[in-house]
Amino acid sequence: MKILFTTAHPDDMETAVGGLVCRLTQAGHQVSTIVATSGRKNKKVGDRPMAEVREEESRMAHDLVGARLYFLQSWFPLELETGSLFDTWETRELLAYLINSEFNPDAVFTFWPVDVHPDHRVIGSITMNACLQKDSNREILCFEVWAGTTSPYPQSLHFHPTHYADITDVLDRKKEMLFCHKSQNPQGLWDSNIGLWGQRALEYKKLAGRSLYGGEQYMEAYTRLTRHGELHPELAKFLIAP
Repeated sequence: MKILFTTAHPDDMETAVGGLVCRLTQAGHQVSTIVATSGRKNKKVGDRPMAEVREEESRMAHDLVGARLYFLQSWFPLELETGSLFDTWETRELLAYLINSEFNPDAVFTFWPVDVHPDHRVIGSITMNACLQKDSNREILCFEVWAGTTSPYPQSLHFHPTHYADITDVLDRKKEMLFCHKSQNPQGLWDSNIGLWGQRALEYKKLAGRSLYGGEQYMEAYTRLTRHGELHPELAKFLIAP
């Protein structure tokens, strides 16, 4: 399978879907990420430009699991930075071309579009525009994110999962990926999200009528938006509905 994730920032994949990415690459599937922005242009991390540092951190994380990394601006000089991603003709057409012609994946994952962060909303929206065009039935699923702060809160609002991915056995690898992003307070990101993954596992087991003890301890949650049909059979090995 060819799987594509579209994200807004360099650490989004690792935080939101890193567990599923680990499982997919371990099984030999081709996983790619398109990252829309690389940080603030005029900011530095130490004596290095922030964008340079953040792109390097993202490459390290992807290399850990053998996933492929692409930055949206490598195809077209959009001069995007964090907070400057907009749904324009250029961004919409570029992403539609990449998804439907350049990558042509079996499934696409992106942000749930009802999100407090404007960059998340935009990349989710323009990805869905590419996948839900007339006469298209591309497999598309959305993921959720929480803010990595001392008082974590959901950035994805009114998110109702349809599927769950068990990440218990790859949790340590997901942590390694996330901790590649040293400039982003990875411990804060981890502490903000580990409880969410535990809650999603309990939620799944309750919905599925499973024992709350043993089995899945940590799960990522996803919402399927594909027009019609059954979930791709290969993807169904990783995503389960309660």
